[in-house]
Amino acid sequence: MRNLLFVGAVVLAFFPAGASAQSTTTIKSNYCKNLFAQMSGKPAFKAFALSSNGRLCHAVWGSSSQEQANREAKAGCEGNGRSCLLISIR
Repeated sequence: MRNLLFVGAVVLAFFPAGASAQSTTTIKSNYCKNLFAQMSGKPAFKAFALSSNGRLCHAVWGSSSQEQANREAKAGCEGNGRSCLLISIR
């Protein structure tokens, strides 16, 4: 439960130039908390993206590469001017 309330230490945001940034954010919706909790059991390659306000998310698993999973998770989360960050899954 502790890892559901606060996404620890590393949050990676992937930019088009390939640069990355670190930040922390809190998962605020029950749906996203539950989805994030299930991610460790999902097949590789997987990714979880969370909106900057912590209320919206998108997850992908079973992709053909980690890069593809990252792109799909981020694209599924972003929209209507919303930006999302990729959350490290352990």
